[in-house]
Amino acid sequence: MVQQERPYHHGNLRNEIVRVGLELITEGGTEAVGIRETARRLGVSASAAYRHFESRAELLDAVRDAVLVNVADQLQEALDDHAESDVATRLEAISRAYFQFSIDNPKQFQALATAFPLAEDWQTAPGRPLRILTSIIDDIEPSVDDALTSSLAAWAIVQGASSLTTLGSLRELPVDEKWKVQQRTTEILLKGLGLR
Repeated sequence: MVQQERPYHHGNLRNEIVRVGLELITEGGTEAVGIRETARRLGVSASAAYRHFESRAELLDAVRDAVLVNVADQLQEALDDHAESDVATRLEAISRAYFQFSIDNPKQFQALATAFPLAEDWQTAPGRPLRILTSIIDDIEPSVDDALTSSLAAWAIVQGASSLTTLGSLRELPVDEKWKVQQRTTEILLKGLGLR
């Protein structure tokens, strides 16, 4: 009997479980993520997976962190494309990038409803989206505390529009209408920050 090759390298099972968890969340949302299913897809025993994650909740936290890192990568790419631009243009760019992520990855985006890092976690890897946003708002706020507070408020505004159009009562709108909501939301945000 030929033994089937396992799809992971020894010592890297934890990362592979998270990777498969991301696949599961992309397919079916947070409800689809489970230790036994990730183990099955990887061709390992559930007990091997449980050595890395004691519970489904722990695995889901790790997968949500991975989603946040994916979001941060997309925001950073948008910011890099506008590195020499003014604050308003950079905020518009990352607002569009976040909205695009929500449209392209609705099931992953669903996980962000409860996964966005608290203020005290903003310097961690999963907290990079907030750190990126705060790095822009630093340019217009007099103190770090003010920048962080304004960043949290800005995130709430962008998150709200993205949630409504991806998961909420506006999800059935045509995509071009969703983008109009996003654009108007960003305009309101910029006015609130005194940038328009």
